[in-house]
Amino acid sequence: MASSDNKVSGGAPSHASITPDTPAVTLDCLSDSTWLQLKALGLDQTLQQIHESERRFRRLFEFGPVAFHELDQEGIVRRVNEAECRLLGVEAGSIIGRSVFEFISLGEQSQSREAFKRKLSGQQPLTPFLREYVRRDGTRVVVEIHDALIRDQSGAAIGIYSALLDVTGKEEAQRALKDSENRYRALFEGLPSPVFVCDSESLRFLAVNEAAVLQYGYASEEFHSMTLWDIQPRENLPALLQNLGRTGSALDRFGVWKHRKKDGTFFQVDITSCAVPYGDQTATLFVASDVTELKQAEAELARKAKELARSNAELEQFAYVASHDLQEPLRMVSSYTQLLARRYGGQLDADADEFIGFAVDGAARMQNLIHDLLAFSRVTTKGHELKPADAEAALSQALLNLKAAVEDSDAAVTSDPLPRVMADSGQLVQLFQNLVGNAIKFRREEPPRIHVSAEQGTGEFVFSVRDNGIGIQPQHLERIFVIFQRLHAGAEFPGTGIGLALCKKIVERHGGRLWASSEPGAGSVFYFTIPIKDH
Repeated sequence: MASSDNKVSGGAPSHASITPDTPAVTLDCLSDSTWLQLKALGLDQTLQQIHESERRFRRLFEFGPVAFHELDQEGIVRRVNEAECRLLGVEAGSIIGRSVFEFISLGEQSQSREAFKRKLSGQQPLTPFLREYVRRDGTRVVVEIHDALIRDQSGAAIGIYSALLDVTGKEEAQRALKDSENRYRALFEGLPSPVFVCDSESLRFLAVNEAAVLQYGYASEEFHSMTLWDIQPRENLPALLQNLGRTGSALDRFGVWKHRKKDGTFFQVDITSCAVPYGDQTATLFVASDVTELKQAEAELARKAKELARSNAELEQFAYVASHDLQEPLRMVSSYTQLLARRYGGQLDADADEFIGFAVDGAARMQNLIHDLLAFSRVTTKGHELKPADAEAALSQALLNLKAAVEDSDAAVTSDPLPRVMADSGQLVQLFQNLVGNAIKFRREEPPRIHVSAEQGTGEFVFSVRDNGIGIQPQHLERIFVIFQRLHAGAEFPGTGIGLALCKKIVERHGGRLWASSEPGAGSVFYFTIPIKDH
């Protein structure tokens, strides 16, 4: 709380004082003879005026809205009005006769006593000051005090007469304003990005933070003699002025600009701005985030993405051409090895029959591999447009294609109601066919039990294909989706190892994800998602 030196401007002059009270006079108590004598001397009107003046003063003192008290030379309260009693939450009887310092905050009592003595002795001027009083309920109130000396007939100070103004709200508001200004200053200086406050008309720098000084290389004093044009090329003037025209009180993104440092080098900054009050004017605040490295990284990423897209396109084209062009010579090799097996089987020795069998089997496996590779390359190059497709119809078609495998294995395939989705219906059939086909292939001794379901998630449908098959070791759950990766020998479970990779590519083409969970010996669940899109 303020000390005795916390002066308030505009107070009373230091020589303010009050003469001793005129004794109260009651006209009714005068005898007739005395009254006649006064009347004869012409003093009756003067006496009435004195009496009326005293009455008005008492009314003003007792019932006025401003708190007043009168103190003797020791600081003892001789008189107090109702306004001060209300201010302190006490009755007049509990104040009069007590030291005024008892009602002042403990931390200010000592200095208040010293200030009181100095005022009586004329060593301290009677300028207004702030003091913190304690109310009866323990709450505190801040008052602005205006003092005047009470003097006797000889002019000696015999007490102090004080008027008290409650400024608690004002003091709290000033404290809150100061706290707010301190927080703003700490935020302004502590931001890692350069911040500028500019005159909205001339774009002259009014304030900059420490990050601006470090980033641009100018001292704070140098900035105050500069404008925005000293760090920003003037060819940006039209675009900048257009953006300034729409600057409001909320942060607004200006975009990416080139700025120049003191050493002449340029770097890229992402500017946001807003209008802010600055003194008696409205200024523009700019926050400049250095995005030079980010833009370089984005450019490098875009370049690599373009190269990757070109490389993928070339690889897909190569895979398609290679697999397509290999089919004819491989078909010839397969035909002739099969012809050798039919014509010369049993006519040569056992080794020759075994060698011919190897060649026939190898040619057949190569044909399957090329066929699957061709299908894999066609997922994106030969895929159809995504249209509304019935997932139940796609599953039915897949089961129709798998009819022989279902009957041979005595499999039971069930499903919940499936939604309509935006998909390539042919690839959706292939996806169900591969997942259900795998569940049938990798089965245990008991008949396969397979269930297909779907749930609506946040912005996507989540499909699942659950089986009671042999399961997958946890360490292989990612590997199974890599092309040509097989976990079992071909003699045990035939195939090329491309089926799940093909499923993954189909799902990703539709903007979804494919993953699996499994417990060895207890079956697996394959999940895939398809985004929900407007038809």
